[in-house]
Amino acid sequence: MSQYKAYPAYKDSGVEWIGQVPEHWQVKRLKHLISQCQNGVWGDDPLEDGSDTLCIRVADFDRDNNVVIYNPSTYRQITKEHQDSRLVSKGDILLEKSGGGAQTLVGANVRYLGEEPAVCSNFVAVIKPSKKAESAWLNYLMASMYALKINLRSIKQSTGIQNLDSEQYLDEGVAAPSLDEQATIATALDRETARIDALIEKKTRFIELLKEKRQALITHAVTKGLDPNVNMKDSGV
Repeated sequence: MSQYKAYPAYKDSGVEWIGQVPEHWQVKRLKHLISQCQNGVWGDDPLEDGSDTLCIRVADFDRDNNVVIYNPSTYRQITKEHQDSRLVSKGDILLEKSGGGAQTLVGANVRYLGEEPAVCSNFVAVIKPSKKAESAWLNYLMASMYALKINLRSIKQSTGIQNLDSEQYLDEGVAAPSLDEQATIATALDRETARIDALIEKKTRFIELLKEKRQALITHAVTKGLDPNVNMKDSGV
């Protein structure tokens, strides 16, 4: 991000994991940037009669891109009461509350970009940004907190399962610019991460081609020898 100019003045945020921030940014608790954090619901088995509701699970979290994917879509029978209180709408952020593992901490977040009304499972909470937070920017902020393991101090362990204490997690200090600046930052991050992803894809394809060439070299050497000019014969195999 070195191509972006520095701000005229900075101040100490008072938040250890952030350090200095632009002088005009406001330091506040994460909970002050959201209007709702509601645990999900698993509901009952689907009836498959058109009345089922899309249910987003932790398995649907794309942790690399912080968005929802489906592997495949899951539908459940959800009561109207639970639908009304736990509806997931486009732009909402989903927070993993239970799960994780030895190599993966609980507390990942993704952004829902679908048009279809949905709910989230009981291992997930739906977070609705407040009027002070732009959805894409907030998703990036929470993803940074996860990458820096800020969620670690809010994790409670029980019977091998990690549980995120959302109240403690949402009490973490953060720094927020204006809504317009949030949108500008999110747009810049969308562009830059897409560029980096494209480079990664090219490099990955190049590595795959090198692996194929390596294997072809080995196969040729053990079946044809090293001399490309030697006369060949039918092996009968």
